[in-house]
Amino acid sequence: ALDEALRLSEEAVAEAGSESQVPAVYNERDAISAMGLPTARGQSIVIVDDDPDFTRRVSLVLGYEDMLVFSFNDARRIGEILEIVQPDLLILDLNMPDMDGFEVCKRIRLDHRWRQLPVVFLTAQTGWEARVAAFDAGGDDYIPKPVVNQELIARIRVRAEKAKLQEQLASNTTINKLLWQAMYFVMLGKGSGK
Repeated sequence: ALDEALRLSEEAVAEAGSESQVPAVYNERDAISAMGLPTARGQSIVIVDDDPDFTRRVSLVLGYEDMLVFSFNDARRIGEILEIVQPDLLILDLNMPDMDGFEVCKRIRLDHRWRQLPVVFLTAQTGWEARVAAFDAGGDDYIPKPVVNQELIARIRVRAEKAKLQEQLASNTTINKLLWQAMYFVMLGKGSGK
């Protein structure tokens, strides 16, 4: 079904004419919906890779699994991209012309808003040096290309769900702390005769 969907989308682009350009922001929910496939309601994923065909394929695979995928081919726009999309997970390639995936990951880790964002490297580099460098840059997972669709789906889903659980736990911890502080001040007020 995914191969057929990709074939149909490629035919639609070809019919539109060779002068039309692929947009810098590709909204997979609209594309998948237009093909009659289920639209995503699950995790929000951003993929940054300089190969538009690869990002389109990954987007279709993940989009079919109820994930909302936004594909970008320009890593220099990462700050703007994250601000607009507010994703649950980021997928990065390592080899990109203007800024490599290591640098992208290091930059987003400097911003307090994105320190906890799961970053998965999906790249053709398979050597141990690249893997170590990816984790040193702040990556959470490393998947070498080519990847089996089922493995990609499972690893992305686990990373995104784990991040959501950690966010909920942090939120619950903050709420519990505030409740304990409020109870303390109430008890303190009662003990002083007020």
